[in-house]
Amino acid sequence: NFSQQIEVEIVNYKAKKQSKLERNYFFYFKPYFKIWSLRVRLANIIKLIRFLRARKRIKYSPKLEITDTFKTISYDLIIFGSDEIWNIKNPLFPNELLFFGANLNAKHRISYAPSFGVSKIPNNKINKIAKKLDRFKSISVRESNGADIVKALIEKNAEVVLDPTFLMSQSEWDEIVPNI
Repeated sequence: NFSQQIEVEIVNYKAKKQSKLERNYFFYFKPYFKIWSLRVRLANIIKLIRFLRARKRIKYSPKLEITDTFKTISYDLIIFGSDEIWNIKNPLFPNELLFFGANLNAKHRISYAPSFGVSKIPNNKINKIAKKLDRFKSISVRESNGADIVKALIEKNAEVVLDPTFLMSQSEWDEIVPNI
């Protein structure tokens, strides 16, 4: 059986800046924190607990930092996505070329539904990002604007695809993550 021959894991990387910003947003973001009712705050905590429980069901690589550690791990294929990992203006995804495949040892790179989150790449970033994107075997994005950016940067067509959270029905999600 082909599926038994594949070992899959999530590369367990999160920038320190990203972790800090998420923590601050969730617990301390002042403008919303003041107006959120206790009910909304409790609902967010429940969502976080459910999310953390669901994460335990997924196989992750050892936790990685931006060091030479990445160069010592080799993959046949890395799938990049989704969310706004290519949004160079989003503070939760710092402008690290890692999200474009820098310093990752992989035979093949493909993307599924990342978002650039911007309509144009700043001129001072074009060459670096284009060089990294050109190494992708296949690119898909979640919006037509992203496909336009890819075409402009590397003259390749990117397929516009659905956000992966919408690929399954509620009942399919309930089967995978029951009672969380």
